[in-house]
Amino acid sequence: MKKVSIISPVYENVNRISETITNLIEFFQDKYEFEVFYYHSKDLPENLIKDARFIFNKIDNKQSFDECVTDGMQKSNGDCVIIADLNNVDYKDYILKLLVEWENKAQIVLLKQDKKKLSFWKRIGNFFAGIGRKIGQIFLSVANLNKDFGAERNFQLFARNVVELINQFPEKNYYLRNFDCWVDYRVSIVWINTKIKVNRKQKKWTNNLLQFIIATCLFAGGLTAMILTAGLIPEANKNMFRLVGTGILTLFGVLAILGLFKHVVYRLTNLKPNQTK
Repeated sequence: MKKVSIISPVYENVNRISETITNLIEFFQDKYEFEVFYYHSKDLPENLIKDARFIFNKIDNKQSFDECVTDGMQKSNGDCVIIADLNNVDYKDYILKLLVEWENKAQIVLLKQDKKKLSFWKRIGNFFAGIGRKIGQIFLSVANLNKDFGAERNFQLFARNVVELINQFPEKNYYLRNFDCWVDYRVSIVWINTKIKVNRKQKKWTNNLLQFIIATCLFAGGLTAMILTAGLIPEANKNMFRLVGTGILTLFGVLAILGLFKHVVYRLTNLKPNQTK
């Protein structure tokens, strides 16, 4: 029986692991042997099913997506390796599509969203939107988001001989995303019409939001204190009072703006702080 290896960096999104374990056991039953490498930064849920086919690797949020994939490829011994987001609502359907192409002798299978043909004006709009995204990435770096935040991480499958080739690359932790042209290997691209959706629960209250609220309160409190006490300061010390007060208020203001900026960015992008660098 053929063996399938799955690599899935989930980071803090560990809530669905119990569900995916049960589903994958049922999915592969009597069809393939399998192993699943989870990479998580948060403690696992209690009462997980004990099964040696599921390997859990505790990491920190600074470990990149590429490093997880490289580590999984080196540890895996399946006849094929699938990089998959098991938090995706349609992960079983996507894995099945990859396996069908692999069984039809494809050595590399890439799952991509089928983009509709665009009108002339739509292409013009996308061109300027692309420029905007490039500029936006400069500001995103201020929030410590990973440098490849815009990279697509669709489902991919590599046959064992391709995995062994990748493991021999001198450049480590270099996961080849959306690389369609593989000389001497049979590549199959599966186009899907629906947008790839991911089920991720986001916390309403984050450290960044709390930073914004606390810094805003301190800014307001400090400003009020300066206004109320300004008349009590001797004339000779007023310049120093204003200088120190302005510096403190500026610090609180910057912390408030930075906290709000990070909170909004993380919610819009579904990325975690320092998830991958």
